[in-house]
Amino acid sequence: MTDKPTPAEPGVSPPSEADNDDDVIQRSVPAPTKTPLFQAIHAERYQRQAIIKNIQERSGHRLICYVSGSGCAIDRDDTVPFVDLLHNVPPAEDLDLLLHTGGGDIDAAEKLISMVRTKVGAAKLRVVVPDFAKSAGTLMVLGADCVVMSDTSELGPIDPQVILADGNGNRIRHSVQSYLDAVLESAPVRRTWSRAAVAVAVRERSGQQQADYQRLTAVIAVPLHSGNRAWALRELVILHELAHHLADSDEEPHGPGFAGRLISLISVVIGEEAGFLLRTTMWDNGVRIG
Repeated sequence: MTDKPTPAEPGVSPPSEADNDDDVIQRSVPAPTKTPLFQAIHAERYQRQAIIKNIQERSGHRLICYVSGSGCAIDRDDTVPFVDLLHNVPPAEDLDLLLHTGGGDIDAAEKLISMVRTKVGAAKLRVVVPDFAKSAGTLMVLGADCVVMSDTSELGPIDPQVILADGNGNRIRHSVQSYLDAVLESAPVRRTWSRAAVAVAVRERSGQQQADYQRLTAVIAVPLHSGNRAWALRELVILHELAHHLADSDEEPHGPGFAGRLISLISVVIGEEAGFLLRTTMWDNGVRIG
């Protein structure tokens, strides 16, 4: 008895002997389709993909994007997604990196841009900054062969940063050096402490999580922002080190004279309410105040 051939399903061509296994699968399994609800839920994603594809067609370069808001910083957790992002990028070919970030971990930023540079090799790496790439983001920009910016694009300093709130409560990173210069040049501080006329310098303190003031050289050493744990770069800590600088002479570390000066400095720079709260907290904890 001879087996009869199985009739082909409607709309599916029967496989021939010349077809290989991949062709048979591709022709036998219908391409997946997106439901209207799925398409609507992921509409913004598909729109971004279409825009990226359009940019690539017009520029002639492959484009990858690293975009984060003000509440999301560069950190080591970005390494694996970056590996995935670069997986399908051909090596030794021109590449565009669209970068939008407020900064973050300096070590992580160096690692990410090194990964991109290794993939690009001797080809051209172009970084596009549509809005801003601050702090550690600026460090990544410096690894490019070419930078594309608009009239409103922003880069930032790559020295130690202090995070301050603006009038609307937004947390903004500022250069510690610029912040200290502004405090020392302010009229109330100049009137109160003669040492305000002595400039103070800022440098990175490697391998440490605590800030430190070195009176002999008038240098404040601070650790760089790392993994969103840069507690030493808070405004109160920076003012704490500046209070050491403003002492007229060597004194008991963190003694009554220092405590009184720190309270006065915070009252002048941040506000009377902050100074009052600090004084009350010190009293409650038995701190001697000069």
